[in-house]
Amino acid sequence: MGFNTYNAVGCSPNQSYVAETIDGLESQGFLKAGYNHFQVDCGWQGYERQPNGSITYDAEVFPDGIAPLSQYAIEKGFKWAMYTNQGVYSCDTKTPATRQGSLGYEKQDALQLAAWNVEYMKVHMCMLRPADTWRSVSD
Repeated sequence: MGFNTYNAVGCSPNQSYVAETIDGLESQGFLKAGYNHFQVDCGWQGYERQPNGSITYDAEVFPDGIAPLSQYAIEKGFKWAMYTNQGVYSCDTKTPATRQGSLGYEKQDALQLAAWNVEYMKVHMCMLRPADTWRSVSD
């Protein structure tokens, strides 16, 4: 079992919310109760890619980056989990068709996510073509 930021803040997670929620879950006994995954869902991706082609985070909402948060969660006893999308862009309900998806960059993104200690990935499938509007393939 685990916690997913989407259930509380949709596609609007940020650094302080993530750290405070990790603290709260740990102090309220959720970790001991079996909630051992902490997942950041949509809204973390940046709008451009790194020079090597890999995905990056939105520095406005995660000014210190993803790595320190993942390490913090792990130090508290959680397994770090994140969201990605198989399409061109993320299925972001706040800023549709602007945050990066992994289509065509799967290897680079997998290496980056591994460097951020990701043990579990939620993989969504929408925005499969650049002209798509936000919709899930099940819509």
